[in-house]
Amino acid sequence: MLRELHIRDFAIIDELHLSLEPGFNILTGETGAGKSILIDAVILLLGGRADVTVVREGTTRALVEGMFLLDAGQQALLAPLLAQEGLEAETPDALWLSRELRETGRSIARVNGTVVSVALLRQIGENLVDIHGQSEHLSLLRVGEHVNLLDRFADLWELRGQVADAVRQLQAVRRELHALRQDERTRIQRQDLLRFQLQEITTAALHSDEEAELNSERIRLANAEQLAALTSTLLTLLEEGTEESPAVLDLLGKGQREMAALVRVDPSLSAKETAWLEAVYQIEDLAGFLREYLGGIEFNPRRLQQVEERLVLIHGLQRKYGGDIPEILSYATKIAAELEVLEHSDERVAALEQEAATCSETAGQLCAALSAARREAAVRLATGVEAELGDLRMAGTRFGVAFRWEPDASGLPVEQAQPAEVWLTAGSAELQIAARVSHAAFDSTGVDQVEFLIAPNVGEGFKPLARIASGGETARLMLALKTVLSRADRTPTLIFDEIDQGIGGRVGTVVGAKLWRLTQSSYPEVEGVGQPGHQVLCITHLPQLAAFGDV
Repeated sequence: MLRELHIRDFAIIDELHLSLEPGFNILTGETGAGKSILIDAVILLLGGRADVTVVREGTTRALVEGMFLLDAGQQALLAPLLAQEGLEAETPDALWLSRELRETGRSIARVNGTVVSVALLRQIGENLVDIHGQSEHLSLLRVGEHVNLLDRFADLWELRGQVADAVRQLQAVRRELHALRQDERTRIQRQDLLRFQLQEITTAALHSDEEAELNSERIRLANAEQLAALTSTLLTLLEEGTEESPAVLDLLGKGQREMAALVRVDPSLSAKETAWLEAVYQIEDLAGFLREYLGGIEFNPRRLQQVEERLVLIHGLQRKYGGDIPEILSYATKIAAELEVLEHSDERVAALEQEAATCSETAGQLCAALSAARREAAVRLATGVEAELGDLRMAGTRFGVAFRWEPDASGLPVEQAQPAEVWLTAGSAELQIAARVSHAAFDSTGVDQVEFLIAPNVGEGFKPLARIASGGETARLMLALKTVLSRADRTPTLIFDEIDQGIGGRVGTVVGAKLWRLTQSSYPEVEGVGQPGHQVLCITHLPQLAAFGDV
């Protein structure tokens, strides 16, 4: 509910602060006192079109702020959106909206103190307030909402949820089927490409460490002569020596004998003798390694060519399929799986076709059941609305609900074909398009395109509710609908403007009673807690209507 409303420098208002209450709030006063300006300010607050002419003369900006108290249902409805946008308040039951309009035409919208787009402000506002008499903010004049209102009125949300689940499953199967049924030539070309790539990688018979091993071998083969010469020189120094210089091992052996003599004189040097021996052993091991290494050096130009050709092959595969050999092997695994799917796509297509047929039949049966329940509820809705209109001195007005099925060869099959369009009223069904539809277009709400209709005068044909003129007649029609749909309508705050236009005191009493009744909690006949009552704001000149106000 709208708890606080603060307006500054808006039209003729310099500054105004309203504290509104639950229940029935009456706004009254002489013509020109500014009652409708309050409605214009709320429209701006809820994301309506900004017109710089409302900035009070002599000021640079107009400001409208509102604080809304949210019940548990509203918190559950808005919490995901607020969390997604990072707009949570310190207390979850309070929501602050503000709109600032500057004389330059710039508009700034805020939710809980954070600047947001006007579109987001409007999206949030649509869940908070309905302003009757201003069709731009009237949910009942949004055709897309009619099917939702009808389903809430008929308590069909469980069945509708089953329909949505069946439709999602069918659409998922159809998406996969469509992907497999892509252009046959493209699929064959893709298979040929994948086979070639897989064969090229498989024939190469790569292993993960091969490149490093080949690079090492190439170095040895390309530098075999130099490696052999250097190794021989080292062995000569270690084992053979020259005329000018004895071998290193001979010198170490002589030093070992001298070290042993030294230790016999001074036993405290025995650890150093051990270190000398370890050095001798290490040099002997090094000499042995060099002899073995020298024996393995191969002067083989043919092998060198083979190694270089192998490296060229590997580098070519790396340019095509991956930066290194593990990436190439991973790519091969991936395309092998894709090729497996493509080569067995015919079997998968057949299986998916069968699954799609089953899902389509299931969804069609559920949609048919949902449509039948809606049509039965539409008659009850029309009867209830016309009874309410009779109380409001609009006894000649008729209400109806249009049901349209859009033919679609790829739509859902229905066991019993239905006329493409039929209008249901309190006492009859009027056929509009006789052509029967056996396969209907669908979405998550089913196959029905639902729209409310109205015939304002006796003898006048039905027209779409969304096209009727605004004014007191429209407000009374909305009141009748709200009375019947009050259990289904979750908008917490309803504002009625000009609802007393063209009615007298006797009808004013009836209207006042009906508006007051909208503020009371509704309890369904089944067990459980009903919907909480609405907060109602009404602008009126009639004392008979105003007498029902709580505030």
